Amino acid sequence: MTAVCWEEMEAAIAVNPNKQSVLGGGAVTRSVSSLPTEAGLSWLPGWCEDTMTVADGVALSLWIRDPLYRAATPSLRRSMEMEEAAYLIHQTDMKGRWVRKHLEEDLRGRAAGGPPPTDAWESAMKVRRAAMLLDYIFTIRELRVVLWWPHHKTVTVIPLTGVDTVTQINCLSGRVLLGPRSTISWPAWQQIITDNTWVPPASAPSAGALTVAQIQEKIKTLGGHVTGNRQVLWNRLMWLQATTKVASNDEPEAANVTSS
Repeated sequence: MTAVCWEEMEAAIAVNPNKQSVLGGGAVTRSVSSLPTEAGLSWLPGWCEDTMTVADGVALSLWIRDPLYRAATPSLRRSMEMEEAAYLIHQTDMKGRWVRKHLEEDLRGRAAGGPPPTDAWESAMKVRRAAMLLDYIFTIRELRVVLWWPHHKTVTVIPLTGVDTVTQINCLSGRVLLGPRSTISWPAWQQIITDNTWVPPASAPSAGALTVAQIQEKIKTLGGHVTGNRQVLWNRLMWLQATTKVASNDEPEAANVTSS
């Protein structure tokens, strides 16, 4: 079978005289705007973006798990988002690292049909509460998401540890990244972050009361380098903890993590 590029498909659809014909009582109105673009991303060679904007973690959970959500009308998507938010509210007692009050407040509006926050992806970079909401959603749904902020040359992953397959999203456009597949294995992903700075997610633990010497000792245990200031060392420790289960101790250096 010969591969056909998107441009050829778009051209064929454009000249098809029957593109608006009726099939089974409904108009065939599949738009070429729903097809991913072949134009690659300058900051992530080999990857492009889906054309659908995903507004927040609730929507992304559905985008990843339910193909129906991607093809649904806006009204149906809103209904699915309400059901998803309601489900998430009642799935756990929310003890431990999550604050029940905050999660309920953040999800209740979505469960009632309210719109997502306008800055859901941007705020998740530095606002702990926003990142913790994502951490909760993705943990409950057993997902792991790489968040890119290309305009800040920053990338992270939420949750910090978890399943071995990740979905990537451009937080500037709110669109999922597509390569040969919409997902990539966590070990394979570690090899593609060459020009962006990896940082621990805002939902990750803080250095707290640990001294520099204590941080260095933990890094030594995981086989990492112990030079740098406190923030550099803490970022490195978070990276090593995120990768040790699936990678050898020298892979963070092979991945060229610029924060190291």
